[in-house]
Amino acid sequence: MSPLRASMKGVLWIGGAINLATGVGFVVAHRSVFKRFGWDLSGVALPMEIAGLLIALLGISLWIVAWRPKQNRGLLWLAGAAQVVYLAATCYGIGRHELPAWCSVFAPVQTALLLLLYWIDRYLAVENSQVPPSRARSLARIGQWAVVALVLAATTWAMARGVSDLRKFANRPPPLHLTPVSSNLPAIAGPITPFTTVEAFPNLRFMDLTFVAPLPGSSGQFLAIERQGRIQRFENSSSTGKKTLFLDITHLVGDVHAMGDDGLSGIAFHPEFAQGESPHRGQFFLHYTMHCDGKRGIRLSRFTVPAGSDVADPKSEVVMIEQPDENPSHNGGTVMFGPDGFLYFTVGDDDARHPNKHAQHIDRDLFSGVLRIDPDCRGGEVSHAPPRQPNTGHTQGYFIPNDNPWVGAANALEEFYAIGLRNPWRASFDRESGKLWVSDVGEHRREEVSLVENGSNCGWSYLEGTVRSNSHCPQALDRPEPYLGQETMPLYEYDRDAMNRCIIGGYVYRGKYFPELVGQYIYADISGRIYAIEVDDHDKFVANRLLAVLDSDGHGISSFAEDADGELLICVIRNLNNEDSEIYRLQRAHLQPSQSLPKWLSQTGIFEDLKTMKLAAGFVPFEVNSPLWSDRALKYRWIGLPAGKKITGDIEGPWTFPIGTIFVKHFELPLDESHGGRSKTEGASLQVDSEQQANLRRLETRLLVRDAKGGYYGAAYRWNADKTDAKLLNFSETEEIHTCDAHGEKQTQSWLYPGRFECMICHNPQTDLVLGFSSKQLNRDVTIEGCRTNQLQRFVDGGMFESQVKAHAIGKLPRLAALDDPHATIEHKVRSYLDSNCSYCHRPGRYAGRWDGRFERPLAKQRIVDETAIFFAFIDPDAKVVKSGDPDDSYLLRRMNSTVPHMRMPPIARSVVHDDAVKVVKQWIASLPPSTEMIADRPTNKTRK
Repeated sequence: MSPLRASMKGVLWIGGAINLATGVGFVVAHRSVFKRFGWDLSGVALPMEIAGLLIALLGISLWIVAWRPKQNRGLLWLAGAAQVVYLAATCYGIGRHELPAWCSVFAPVQTALLLLLYWIDRYLAVENSQVPPSRARSLARIGQWAVVALVLAATTWAMARGVSDLRKFANRPPPLHLTPVSSNLPAIAGPITPFTTVEAFPNLRFMDLTFVAPLPGSSGQFLAIERQGRIQRFENSSSTGKKTLFLDITHLVGDVHAMGDDGLSGIAFHPEFAQGESPHRGQFFLHYTMHCDGKRGIRLSRFTVPAGSDVADPKSEVVMIEQPDENPSHNGGTVMFGPDGFLYFTVGDDDARHPNKHAQHIDRDLFSGVLRIDPDCRGGEVSHAPPRQPNTGHTQGYFIPNDNPWVGAANALEEFYAIGLRNPWRASFDRESGKLWVSDVGEHRREEVSLVENGSNCGWSYLEGTVRSNSHCPQALDRPEPYLGQETMPLYEYDRDAMNRCIIGGYVYRGKYFPELVGQYIYADISGRIYAIEVDDHDKFVANRLLAVLDSDGHGISSFAEDADGELLICVIRNLNNEDSEIYRLQRAHLQPSQSLPKWLSQTGIFEDLKTMKLAAGFVPFEVNSPLWSDRALKYRWIGLPAGKKITGDIEGPWTFPIGTIFVKHFELPLDESHGGRSKTEGASLQVDSEQQANLRRLETRLLVRDAKGGYYGAAYRWNADKTDAKLLNFSETEEIHTCDAHGEKQTQSWLYPGRFECMICHNPQTDLVLGFSSKQLNRDVTIEGCRTNQLQRFVDGGMFESQVKAHAIGKLPRLAALDDPHATIEHKVRSYLDSNCSYCHRPGRYAGRWDGRFERPLAKQRIVDETAIFFAFIDPDAKVVKSGDPDDSYLLRRMNSTVPHMRMPPIARSVVHDDAVKVVKQWIASLPPSTEMIADRPTNKTRK
């Protein structure tokens, strides 16, 4: 007869049945059933099959003990040990957040069953003991309670860690069910300009290409000028993929990785370069900035190709002009022969700030103008030796043309042909008329194109274009007296801003492919737009027309060039200091109907109901941790993926989005904040009450589409006043909007609606083109139907990514912090803000500044704190991006707190100061230790309290 009581046998039979059923269920169901319910069991300590077998054997063991308890008491011990292992694994998984929250209910059940097993074992121990029952009970009790204490401690720890997760699990939002998106957007967006660009040599890539020139007498070969100091030779064939080194002077040019215009920029061949009997055979001239022997400066040098050789001799250099300078910018960049046989050489003002010590001066050094010399030293009635040297420079090997404008002027450097130029990067002669066209890069207010003549004074630095210079020195605003030369106003000028700046001069077109362009001056600027200026027979401006936009995301035009027939080439730099520069040509645009963007938002198929702003099926809303400041506007964001496609790449990024992916961002502006109109924050839901909706002005809806070529195109739709639809903008527009601030004061706010081209200024290749949709922005808790969940984990669980990531791994990923995040340190909040508002430009490969705004870079390596603010160092030698402990002398804060177009940051689409950000950044700067206390390897990963 069994010594067990009926209750004990019942416990064993029931416990055995539960464990056997659970174990068999684990083995049979494995993970598929749990995944169907959205339960993630990827973090279970033991494989599901092994765990299931263990639990099943535990159940069978309990049945055997119930049948013959005395003979199988050892099985009871094994069953107890297995239960302890099972309980320990459960507690460990819950405590580490590797088991789902619902598993926390197992911990107390397992604990109760284990205690019952020990109770039964103690009973059997007393029944079988040869010692007095009281002593046997005491020994059993001591062993039991020791185990109980350990088990309860583990259970309590697991429950404490898992109870909050269990609560979340009980309130778990519905799983994300992805459906593919469909729209009426084209797979490839067609051009909206009469011309497009196409690669002229698709199999060739160069390093920072600055110029291209046909090689005289070479039967169709070109030389490509690389900023670092190399010249490459290649065939004029679209299929060529071979280039050979023609000259390497990188040892003279030095390091050009820093910001600025440093490097090799121009080449000119002597008119008798290919004449075998000429003493000037094989001679060519280079414009470059030199870095050698601890000095820097601008050089004009002559080199020679030896007879019988097809490469230049680097030892043949004759330095004709060496003008020391102080700054890496404003060096000019053009060297060319004019129709008069003289050599022309453009020089900038060395980026000298006001009062400018170079502009409007011809008696000091060779800066800020166009120089004209006779490299053949013909003498006599043609030219004469220079009467003097520059104050700080050295010249040799040329004469001065006798008809230069300041020949014979007291103490003049007679090399000057024209003056009053800030940075004439590119200049050219019209092949037909012989007139000299010069483009001059502006400072704050104007970009300009001028027809320059002998003795022209283009006005810099007291004029910028036709307006007074925005000088830091009032005296510089006065017209110099006596006035040198002939006052020359620009033939054409345009406002300089963040999207229209750094003019790249080109040529008057004299080719044959495009008769409609003959006689028009083709130029561009750093935005990638290519324009044509038309003039009448009297050289009076008629029109400026947009011809094309560089057909390659994020590229920057560095120069135009002409082939031997006068057809234009376009030199393009993609990423600085990378071998990915290209050469393009113009071609007529052919817009296919299938490439046209819908004219109205309602025609895109993205929205199911524009009145309620309900998107079509498949679009998933998302929120970001640290939103880009957009002049007080509220923004709402969605992403849609094509059928059967997922986002690839490691969960930390960068990610690759499938072709057909559509990003949507919608903007609304509170018109009156005096009555709580700004109480609503950014988010993913547009559900607002009628009072809030009346106070919100629908501005625009922007789209970013991954196209069939693997690139992206952007589009902005501007809403009409009655909020019924939005119209496509091909070109940017500006609107003045009347609003009321939180204090009840009326104000006027300027809003920029970007055209299709402006989108790609920020969505550039260096940022992988997509900005807000990243792990550091998406890794946050969001509310879905009243339930809180991690947004990034929800997207992973919903099948949006190829990667399957554990919840605890996502929890460890870096995340940005909002300015009002109470759990983040002030440094974390500031660096997050800089990442979302600045890093699309302030990063390697971009032209803006030297500091790196990316959050993933440690602060000590971002070059922010106590680093020189390079664009202001010339007016303030102590200018710092951030000056430790001194907000007032930190230029980052000054630019954030400014609305002046040339001063404000971010520079694009911002006209309102972000007061909250200014306040937080000011507090952070004030809290920084002195620079001597900055630790190079400061830890930045522990950013949350």
